[in-house]
Amino acid sequence: MKSRFLLPQLGIIVMLLFATALFGESFVNIHNSHSQLAVSETSRMAAGSTPGGYYVFSSGETYLRDASLIIGTGPDNLSWSIYNGAGGMPTVDNDFGYLLPIQAIQIDSTTYSNYQYAWGKGTNRDSTIEFLAQYLAPTGNDSDFVLAIYTIYPGINATGTISNLCVAFAADWDVPLNGGGDDEQSILPDWPALAVGSIGQTATELNFGTTSGYIDGWMRGNCGDFAGGTNISDASYVDPWNTFQSDSIWTLIQSLPFRQLTDSGVGAGDVTSFMSLLRNRTLSLTDTLKCAVLLTRGSGVLTPTLISATLADATDFLCSQGFIFAGSEFQFKPCYDCFFCGDADCSGNWSIGDAVYIINYIFAGGPPPCFPCKGDANGDCTTTIGDAVYLINYIFAGGPVPGMCY
Repeated sequence: MKSRFLLPQLGIIVMLLFATALFGESFVNIHNSHSQLAVSETSRMAAGSTPGGYYVFSSGETYLRDASLIIGTGPDNLSWSIYNGAGGMPTVDNDFGYLLPIQAIQIDSTTYSNYQYAWGKGTNRDSTIEFLAQYLAPTGNDSDFVLAIYTIYPGINATGTISNLCVAFAADWDVPLNGGGDDEQSILPDWPALAVGSIGQTATELNFGTTSGYIDGWMRGNCGDFAGGTNISDASYVDPWNTFQSDSIWTLIQSLPFRQLTDSGVGAGDVTSFMSLLRNRTLSLTDTLKCAVLLTRGSGVLTPTLISATLADATDFLCSQGFIFAGSEFQFKPCYDCFFCGDADCSGNWSIGDAVYIINYIFAGGPPPCFPCKGDANGDCTTTIGDAVYLINYIFAGGPVPGMCY
């Protein structure tokens, strides 16, 4: 009985490998004044670049080994392109699929004065889910980040509504070492960011890379469904198979706390940043979903202050260019930094004035928060007296910091 099912599965695997070889992913190097990053139409980054990785011109060092989306609807229907070249192949026990190209990656270095732009299209293992991959690299002297924007829609083989759609992003940072050591994980509770830094002999992290995840509602300042993220140990999740194990990754996607970043407890060692962006979504034949990933790198002691400053610069750029999620396309219109949830009066920080502002809005007919997300201090996607209480507790009683806006 076993061979009856084994042969069809092996046939599928052979077809997938043939398709990958025949329609191999292609890469272009998108760069700013500091660094370059190879990107592909399959969502994969870094692996196809020369000289390799997230390459920094001044030091000649690379920061990123491999990265890609992970797309699927169940443990037996997941596709990714990260680690394709590491020897990890689909097997009967780990029957994952590759993300395959549809439209080869192209790059535009001339149309836009302040960023390079690249785009291409890819699909999952059975062409039921396709995506447009867009990449931007700002050319300003102070900017060192790349934004990847993914628009996801039903593929040519989709026959009806797609259920339980999950989209994740994995980035295997290999940050340059400073005097010997290994990766060190960090999380930022006030940002949707996971950081992986280099820890040296003096336990001082002097280089870092970060992965930030965004979903459509979050960028509009409305309630979204950013599922969460963590740093996972390569020794457990990657090394035994030279790739991911599909059932383990599916379990991870489903188990991450909703709208939270989780300290996985792996500490130092080789780790992969893992962001679960969209979870258990429904996609009709006329729907599109959007999510984005921001990759940043820098040098200096790895602290939340330093990384927050880097992420703030990136966010300011996105806002200045009007790249917010609106309808079916990215549109050019003003947007505002919604990271300070609870900053109801948009003063740029939290104060008792924000609590008074919310109380005045709720009970006295005062003006609403300057943006919907700004009144949501406790992260429940509404503005209520609970948000004012949350702010007062934070300011005067050492309570938790207001959460991320969605």
